[in-house]
Amino acid sequence: MSDCPATSNWMSASPDSTAPLVGICILSALSAVAFASFYYKEVLGFKIQRHKLYDNGVSMLFAFRVLAMGPGFQSLMKITASTTRRRLYSGYRRFLFCGREIWTAGHPALLKHIFTPANAKLWRKVDKPLLTRIFFQTEKPNNAMLYTGDDERWKHARETWSPFFTKTDFSAHDAQIDEVVEKHLHRLLKYRQGRAELLELLLFITVDLLCQVLYGAALPQDELNVLVEALSEYTVPATPHRGAYPGGLDCYDYHRKVAKEISDKAPDGVFVKIIMKDEHMSETNRYENCAFFLEALTPVFASFWTLCNVLLKSSHESNIKDVCLQDPVFREKCIKESLRMYPPVPVLWARIANKTHSFDNPLYDATVEDNRGILGRIFSKPDFRTVRSITIKKDTMVFTVPACLHYDDRFWLNPEEFLPSRWDKDPSIIKSNTTTVRLARKTCWGALALSKDEDIEARLSHEKASLSEKKSAYDSSAVPLRYKLFGASEEGDVEVENYEHFKVVSENEDYMAWSFFPFGLGQHMCLGRRLAVKFVDGIVANLLAYDIKFANGNPPNLFKRHWTDRLNAVSAVYNYPADPVYVEFGDIKGDIQRIEAMFAAATKQKRKTRFTTMDLAMINELPLDEDDEKCAILLITCQNEFLDPKGKLFHKVKDVMEKLETKKHLKELLNAGIESQSLIIHAPVEISPTENYDIPGFDEWKVSSLEGMFVPGSWNSELHEDTAASSDDIILGARKSPDLVAGTSLLSVLRNNEINKLFIAGLLTDVSIEHTVKELSKHLKGAITLHPVSDATAAYTMEAQTATFKTVLPKISQPVTTAEALNMLAY
Repeated sequence: MSDCPATSNWMSASPDSTAPLVGICILSALSAVAFASFYYKEVLGFKIQRHKLYDNGVSMLFAFRVLAMGPGFQSLMKITASTTRRRLYSGYRRFLFCGREIWTAGHPALLKHIFTPANAKLWRKVDKPLLTRIFFQTEKPNNAMLYTGDDERWKHARETWSPFFTKTDFSAHDAQIDEVVEKHLHRLLKYRQGRAELLELLLFITVDLLCQVLYGAALPQDELNVLVEALSEYTVPATPHRGAYPGGLDCYDYHRKVAKEISDKAPDGVFVKIIMKDEHMSETNRYENCAFFLEALTPVFASFWTLCNVLLKSSHESNIKDVCLQDPVFREKCIKESLRMYPPVPVLWARIANKTHSFDNPLYDATVEDNRGILGRIFSKPDFRTVRSITIKKDTMVFTVPACLHYDDRFWLNPEEFLPSRWDKDPSIIKSNTTTVRLARKTCWGALALSKDEDIEARLSHEKASLSEKKSAYDSSAVPLRYKLFGASEEGDVEVENYEHFKVVSENEDYMAWSFFPFGLGQHMCLGRRLAVKFVDGIVANLLAYDIKFANGNPPNLFKRHWTDRLNAVSAVYNYPADPVYVEFGDIKGDIQRIEAMFAAATKQKRKTRFTTMDLAMINELPLDEDDEKCAILLITCQNEFLDPKGKLFHKVKDVMEKLETKKHLKELLNAGIESQSLIIHAPVEISPTENYDIPGFDEWKVSSLEGMFVPGSWNSELHEDTAASSDDIILGARKSPDLVAGTSLLSVLRNNEINKLFIAGLLTDVSIEHTVKELSKHLKGAITLHPVSDATAAYTMEAQTATFKTVLPKISQPVTTAEALNMLAY
């Protein structure tokens, strides 16, 4: 025991010396009980506060609750939703007991005071360096216009860029939007059986559109894949995921690097060219602003929630999808209502008071008296309704959570319902005169939808009179049952609350213009909102056209929760949905099911004939082959570059060719063609060192960037020995694109030789084979039967090979195997 001084001292202590210790223990226990009670009732929010409608101001309780739920935007949004409802503001001090006040706005009157042009000198927008210091953050410097507050850089950028966003006719991009959406749905058809996670699909579509419309850049698919992942990680800084990006860069530096590269190559006429030509900006500032617009992912989230709302509504309004697709005005209402319910951003950029000043309290009520006693006036706050004006101290910072005000039932009738009809008198989407239009709306927005002819003073007097003693409806002298069950005090509070709520609603017409702001407010309102809405409109219309629906027809559990639990405000950038939402497309699923049914029926037949599985009468009632049909074999890109181990591209197709035995089947097909006296057509490709392979549209494998491949006159461009040409064969002229119809004389060769059946083999399956079959199908219109040979072709991956033959080519041709082709050529 002697080795333990603390124990020895304790054991040797006199009985009198233990008294303070016991007292300390008792006090500690009482403190712990008090703190636990405080934590349970106040911090976690279990204490009933339904009648404390006017608890306004700064308090430590707000900060404690945020910390208890976990510091982050998700907890901030939830606490704000509960504490600012029917209040003017709530907040805390930076250091709890001292420091600048940090508010979250709870009433449009405060927003009107902050953002109205007449008060521009009273407030300024916080810049990023100050924001990071206040919240003890460390971030990389960024001088893009969003982060520069109200300084000259922002003013210059606004003046220079506004004409593009306000005067450009973005309807010129309709066809481009259609093409991009169709491209990504085509990938779903090939690789995902027409099923997708909706947010992921929309991220790919939107980033692709941003690159093409603002930067004039059509990125290869593999580069787009990496960019989408980088941008997704960047907008969710709390994620534990850390992607591996080229050059060892992180997500922030990588997407900025891509933005710099495509900005340098931007053609004239696109937006970023305006930035790149701006001599008033430094080079660093130009590139940072170019990168900023690559982060503009608002259309992703606006499209996501609009589509989800329409699909949910279709469960009991079966025609809403058709109406939304066919009626652009109704579609705009759906978009605007979705922006109200799910504004894309969790919080607006903060504003700071430049000096101490006051403004009239919109909740002031002259009929409410301050009945506090002397001690109450010393130690408690007055009822907020008795305060005529609000004092805002210098350096007070005010944040705004749009969703909280968008769900305020003082301004919105049934705010948790998706009601496109609430915009019937405001069908034009997000225009500069929106405020004027809204002010004319009056009571059609009001929470109680008061009649325009109703005398509001008489109605208020009636409501106030109804607060007198309640009587049972069944006995004039009996106390109502609710008063007996819940107590007169509780029920009296309810009546007072209802009366006060009614009063507040009747006085809110002046603030309606400030209760809807998905794109921000004031001079800093989102510059590109017109283009964003155009993207959303095009994306929503296109996906509805392909019969989008929830996967398996089941609405996700996400929409069975309260609205605050549907959003995952993981960053200051965007309101991500809390759960994944899987969708499928009826048009694509129908094609897949039809094709699979054809193969299944053909397998059951087990017919050993010269007809292909797609020639059965049950498939579009196609006629059987005639004995005198003339056949031809088209061998595409069967050159050393692909087929010889020394070729530069052999290693890319080696695995697929070995699995399918492509080289063996090519040789067998060629020999069978010679024996059957079929016409043999060779289609080589040649690319001059000064030219690129021309891929129209979407170049998944970056074939267009090949250099030093298929050089004219080189060994690499020669036909492989297994598919060498004879004097009887036709060799089409060298081409530099995958489209043989436009790049060679293939059509005239087929017509001049009166070909009835064409077998197509070679490389690459999802590039030249697919392009050629599509174009031949379009031009020949069934005059020649097209038979791509599934195991005499190859792609870079087995996934691409299988997907192309299973879901793409069967729609426009009749694929066969080499064995089936040999059988058909033998007759």
